[in-house]
Amino acid sequence: MPARRQPAAHAEPSTGLEATLVAALTAAADEVPTVARRIGPRFARAEARRRVQAYLRGLLSPVERKNGWQLAEAVGDRTPYALQHLLGRADWDPDAVRDDLRAYVVEHLGDAEAILVVDETGVVKKGVASAGVAKQYTGAVGKVENAQVGVFLAYASPKGVAFLDRTLYLPEDWTDDPARCQRAGIPATVGFATKPQLAQTQLERARATGVLAAWVTSTLLQELRELPADRWQRLSAGDGAKGPRWYDWYRLPLVPPLQEGFERWCLVRRSLSDPDDLQAYVVFAPAGTPLANLVRVAGSRWTIEVAFEAAKGAVGLDQYEVRSWTGWQRHMTLALFAQAVLTVVRRDLADLPPPRGRRQKGRSQQAAFPTTPPPPTRRARRGSLAAFRQQRQAQEGRWTRRSTPTPSAPSPS
Repeated sequence: MPARRQPAAHAEPSTGLEATLVAALTAAADEVPTVARRIGPRFARAEARRRVQAYLRGLLSPVERKNGWQLAEAVGDRTPYALQHLLGRADWDPDAVRDDLRAYVVEHLGDAEAILVVDETGVVKKGVASAGVAKQYTGAVGKVENAQVGVFLAYASPKGVAFLDRTLYLPEDWTDDPARCQRAGIPATVGFATKPQLAQTQLERARATGVLAAWVTSTLLQELRELPADRWQRLSAGDGAKGPRWYDWYRLPLVPPLQEGFERWCLVRRSLSDPDDLQAYVVFAPAGTPLANLVRVAGSRWTIEVAFEAAKGAVGLDQYEVRSWTGWQRHMTLALFAQAVLTVVRRDLADLPPPRGRRQKGRSQQAAFPTTPPPPTRRARRGSLAAFRQQRQAQEGRWTRRSTPTPSAPSPS
């Protein structure tokens, strides 16, 4: 048995976290019982339902590290064994909860102009026992490392960015070794699939459930020949942390698709500071789509990188202590659910009017969080969010839990 870790003093919030994030995490934790009731039917036993609520509350706690011992301390457990049981041996299907996550995100962030963004991220791991671990390129650290890599699908809408799906990538060294897969709990039905194939499966799941979206985007890195100097156009890919993100853009026609009314392009992005830094996208879009629209969609891919960073920093996406296939799927699903709740709550908090007596200094400050955690109690804060949502729902003439029409197939870019 592992040595008992010395408890933190009631898991007090770390001073390393920004006060605005602590305030948002606290408000998001208040929403956990609502989410727990939503996903409760996915769990066979009452104990598991209580534990999943505790796990979500721990992921949304202000403790800086979300490993086993600190999560246990954050929820008042003496050891992490109960939470580890939830991830490893309890009776529940993480894919069913993933479906609940997808519905939750579309319900709160759904928009017909949303963009589905595909990307991968990795977590550096030691040893060879963790499911899918291998020496492979990991974008999170920018080099080849011993790591687990997952493919993720995010939903970027004007209302916020949250994840819809996740799949652990298994290198061929794993799928060619049934005994090794069995030891890691990988089902015999899971075979090798490339990362694009995993992404395609996730997109098909999203489409089958009627997810509202107008575009799909992902990057393609490749070597390109020298392109004519007189055909580049300088356009912004959208605002970043430091303002507009300017690049030079060029598009080359590809073989026409076997679908009337659409076109295929190779869209190339060139850095202004380093002309040799090129990035390419294969585009499938309605005929006549302006280049500026393609640039806007391609530029939205950065939103998933921001979402990865936020999920790792705020809800412990990469701080798990599981090795099995099932443990990875379960932790990732719950961490992504926590990130979605945090996204929704932060949007609601930003829409609340500023406290009376506080001078407003422009639109950007009105939408920002207060510089210190708000003084109201949890009950008062919960009431303010609930009142705000009811008012917004009444104004829009709909309730939060509404059905959405099945859209036409999204046009990937």
